Amino acid sequence: DARIDIVGKSGDAYKALLTEDQLRMLSSKGIKIEVLYAEMQNDRMRWAEAAASYGLATSYYTASKFNTTSPPPGSLMEHLVQLRNAHPDITRLYNLGATQDGAYDIIAMKVSRNPDTVEAEPKIRIYGNIHGDEKGGLMVACDVLDTILAGYTAAPQDATARTLVDESEMWFIPMGNPYGNAN
Repeated sequence: DARIDIVGKSGDAYKALLTEDQLRMLSSKGIKIEVLYAEMQNDRMRWAEAAASYGLATSYYTASKFNTTSPPPGSLMEHLVQLRNAHPDITRLYNLGATQDGAYDIIAMKVSRNPDTVEAEPKIRIYGNIHGDEKGGLMVACDVLDTILAGYTAAPQDATARTLVDESEMWFIPMGNPYGNAN
């Protein structure tokens, strides 16, 4: 009944990505488990080196409460506050509400030429990290947001970024499931 992500096989051994619950379930059935800590650490180092070579962030942003004055270091909130401060004329931050346990908030950034005005223009929503263990969507949403904002303020200005900002209302919700992300 449990869906387990098998990512490799060597002889009689399977390599899988497991949640804590899946790990306990397999252990309770007497299945021999080996956690590949060294391999996981090597992967983290390889990803960090690759990201650094491209000038990218080396880690995922963390969940937090909505706090525009002193957001936690490394949090999505910190990243979005930095973007808002760098692009105050075209961005606005919104708290869409708390998670079920109240520990985190769902944070959105609106990007538009006139962010305080409701206009008759297309609405675009970029929503990431719907499932807490799928953190790639969070980084993709942030990368798209970062790219559009950088292109809009670049000299010369990126034509696609200009069209998106000037002719639409974009909503970025990079971490749609902060509770799942943190847990």
